[in-house]
Amino acid sequence: MIKFKLQKSDYIENYDLSIISILNRHKLDILSNDIKLLISYFNKEYDWNDMFNFDDVQTRISKGHHLFILYYGHNPIGYVFYEPKENNEFYLYNLYVTNQIKRPSYSAIWFVNNSIKLLPNTFSTITCVCEDWHTAAHNTFEKNGFIKYENS
Repeated sequence: MIKFKLQKSDYIENYDLSIISILNRHKLDILSNDIKLLISYFNKEYDWNDMFNFDDVQTRISKGHHLFILYYGHNPIGYVFYEPKENNEFYLYNLYVTNQIKRPSYSAIWFVNNSIKLLPNTFSTITCVCEDWHTAAHNTFEKNGFIKYENS
């Protein structure tokens, strides 16, 4: 038998996740501080030589990429990009959910699942690539029905 205990300070409310879709420059400008905050969280958590910056985000949006921001309550906690490709395909990239803010453990899985619902209903395929060491990302994709199809 296993006993469990929850301290009130450790309680995480499970129903306060939401997504905002950013498809144009106007909405990007409105949410720029949230995006910049998330980029700074990423750079604190990972040594990835400043993977991208806000100027890169602006360029991506101008090229038609879809950006989704994940919120827990009023706090931005994640982002993901989808790049439209030929034949109604999308490339999912730069998925990130911060560990800087206490949040439900399933947040990344929920985020991918629900951001896909916001893509055009005509999408045929979504592909992504992630590092071999990033088992949390592997789990997120597998829990959403992605199938590993090749090692690079």
